[in-house]
Amino acid sequence: MIKLIRFLILDAVISWAASLAFVIYILNPLIKQYPRIQNLANHWPHANWLVGLLFFIALFFVLVQIYYRKISLTIAFILYPVYFFLLFIFLFEKNRFNALHGGFVPNPLKDVGQLNEKILNFIAFIPFGLIYYSLKWWQVLIVAIFAVTGIETVQYMLAWGVFSTFDIIENVAGILVGYGVLKFWVFKCKVEIR
Repeated sequence: MIKLIRFLILDAVISWAASLAFVIYILNPLIKQYPRIQNLANHWPHANWLVGLLFFIALFFVLVQIYYRKISLTIAFILYPVYFFLLFIFLFEKNRFNALHGGFVPNPLKDVGQLNEKILNFIAFIPFGLIYYSLKWWQVLIVAIFAVTGIETVQYMLAWGVFSTFDIIENVAGILVGYGVLKFWVFKCKVEIR
């Protein structure tokens, strides 16, 4: 019992610190960088802290599942709609349409951008990779390339963003890392999915 209490306290501290770092060092600078997201955030003055709270709750429950070596699909069904809503806002409300490149950046070396945005581009797609746990790695790669290219195409066609091959690389890498972590966790650590 004491071991469990120690774990829950440590889990809460780790989740709180990660959420705070996420809000301060990644989310707040990104919100200031994009007028449309800042406009959206101005309607709800504490929206960034609400996102931080959601990040805290999600991370807390993920760490609890790691501790018990059981993946609860119920928790996933609760967290994924929130994840997809936030992902939609991140992908389609930035509106960083770049007239210089005409909204299309085929060379990944020309779209290095802000480091915090690149980190978030990678991290934001890690949960996406968890969805494909029943597929083989090469199937996940194909689905990820098509899904992310589709998202980039929609951003370009609707002038809601830039079609960037660097974003495709980051997003696909995030999906593959999410898939790889889950596969490692399930098969090497004998975790059950229920």
